[in-house]
Amino acid sequence: MTGNSKSKFRSPFKVIILIFGLGLALLWYFTRTNSIAVTVWKVERGPVEVTVANTKAGSVRAHQRARLSPSIGGVVSAIYFKEGDQVKEGDVLVEIWNLDRKAKVNLAKQHLLQVEAQAAEICLRAAHKERKFKREKELRQSGVVSEGSYDTAESEAATSKAACQAAHASVCENQSALKLAEAELDRTIIRAPFEGVIAEVEVEVGEYITPSPPGIITPPAIDLVSTGPVYIEAPIDEVDVTKVSLKQSVKVTLDAYQEKEFQGHVRRIAPYILEIEKQARTATIEVELSDIKSNPLFLPGLTADVEIKIEQRENCLRIPTEAILDGNKVYTLSNNRIVLKEIQTGCQNWDFTEVISGLSETELLVLSLENKDLQDGISAHVENISNESQGQEP
Repeated sequence: MTGNSKSKFRSPFKVIILIFGLGLALLWYFTRTNSIAVTVWKVERGPVEVTVANTKAGSVRAHQRARLSPSIGGVVSAIYFKEGDQVKEGDVLVEIWNLDRKAKVNLAKQHLLQVEAQAAEICLRAAHKERKFKREKELRQSGVVSEGSYDTAESEAATSKAACQAAHASVCENQSALKLAEAELDRTIIRAPFEGVIAEVEVEVGEYITPSPPGIITPPAIDLVSTGPVYIEAPIDEVDVTKVSLKQSVKVTLDAYQEKEFQGHVRRIAPYILEIEKQARTATIEVELSDIKSNPLFLPGLTADVEIKIEQRENCLRIPTEAILDGNKVYTLSNNRIVLKEIQTGCQNWDFTEVISGLSETELLVLSLENKDLQDGISAHVENISNESQGQEP
């Protein structure tokens, strides 16, 4: 066989090999793109806590918080603290121009001193007249003084006693006038009603401020927050509130501390249901936190969610709550195919849900719900078994 014949023979053979390789590559490519990698959960048995959760976001609350405004209008003459400052109970925070009222207080004090001195003089005279009358009475019994002299002494003693009583009444009147002047002065001063920290200062020196008119809310001059322990306030649906009782254990989570859970207990249940139009009717509960000393930034106003433990059921067939779709449906993996199933659920919480029917133990539940390609019937393979790879509950 010549060289030309060999070349002709090899040429078709190369084409066949090339076509075969291309076919294998296409097969691999389409097989690869049609099979998605998913994380699964092996359905298992375990405890499921029966819980009640808030219907809307709760909040971290300070035990004391006051939004302070003056009781009268006026021009701000002094601001003694700035935002972030610590203050003690009774500290003067803001003062409105009040020189006229201070003058009235000083005038009332001086008038009171004058009236007290006059009362002291009048009562000393009354005491002297009373002693004179007693002597006249003794001498009259001895027949030394006349009836007229005795009557005069008695009249003077009674008159002086009445004048002393009137002087004491005048002192009391001026004491009340002083208290009134001091009260009028105190209306121009904003004091701290408790120890805390200044959260906000909404006024400036020289600015005219007024109290809120009836029915109209205006910003407060000072927002004061206590620095003591905080608590959680959260709304519970009227359907669930009857299941809640004092001292029940509560798990608290906050958006600001996404990786942490805090423990507490129910300390108060509102004795009424809130009726807010276009909203579900709820009752407010308060949760006392067990220990937050290690979290100095547990700030009032943070968003909080609560989960109240009602009871715990043991040895339930359970799955992660996050894997359940609307309509109580879940994705499972069977024979490398995604299967959409409808299940019947029992008790649940944010972590686990009890499965009454629709799944069996060790069945593979798909957790990769964020995958946009995930749908019933497509090919899939296991990338990770969550509760085996972690070695613990999620």
